[in-house]
Amino acid sequence: MPIRVGVIGAGVMGADHIRNLSTTISGAEVTYVADLDAGRAAAAAPHRHAPPPILPS
Repeated sequence: MPIRVGVIGAGVMGADHIRNLSTTISGAEVTYVADLDAGRAAAAAPHRHAPPPILPS
């Protein structure tokens, strides 16, 4: 069973966390990426079918 992880922040550190989780941690699955910049969150998301990012109101 995978361990599902959400990452908050898709900057340099967030992208690094996503890459590490996706490639080095067995069973980890990044299922959500949130960032104030929706385009950056979408670009960093390992799966393009991820739900849209939550933006502040």
